[in-house]
Amino acid sequence: METSLADSADLIEGAVVEAKVISKKKNAPERWIPATIKKVNSDKTVNLGVINAKLFGVNPNAVNVPLSLLRFASRGAGVGSIVQIDGTKRGIVLWCGRHKVLLGSQTWYGVALDSKRGFCDGTWKGIQFFRCKRWHGIVIPESRVSKVFSSPYSEWKIAKSGKKRVLQKEPT
Repeated sequence: METSLADSADLIEGAVVEAKVISKKKNAPERWIPATIKKVNSDKTVNLGVINAKLFGVNPNAVNVPLSLLRFASRGAGVGSIVQIDGTKRGIVLWCGRHKVLLGSQTWYGVALDSKRGFCDGTWKGIQFFRCKRWHGIVIPESRVSKVFSSPYSEWKIAKSGKKRVLQKEPT
């Protein structure tokens, strides 16, 4: 359940929120990315620091962001969460939301798996929801997420694969 910050008095520096990404592409899925509030401005806007901006391909500093483009961070598996799927697969959530090509009114997740057990590279039914290595991506309904781990990004890093930035699990 999304909670808008438009009428909230809970705006404090350092709070973690999700910011909506405005895309110029037609039929682009709605994307929310994690960020921290750096400064609350007097004109009801905020300055944000995007968490792991390289992963999402955005500027790490966003200024004068209207409150209508913010919401409280997801309590469940939000973008950046490390999740377990069907009790056997593990990966990081790179997209969550709804789109007309996805059936039902439930929340869907785009997950980059840590092994080659997916079915896509983040593009599904002709729509690019996120980017990851080939055969590492999976788009699933919320009901298939069996566990949410509490330490996003702890063992993941960004790696370059040609011109794309992809996630890779760091060697242990």
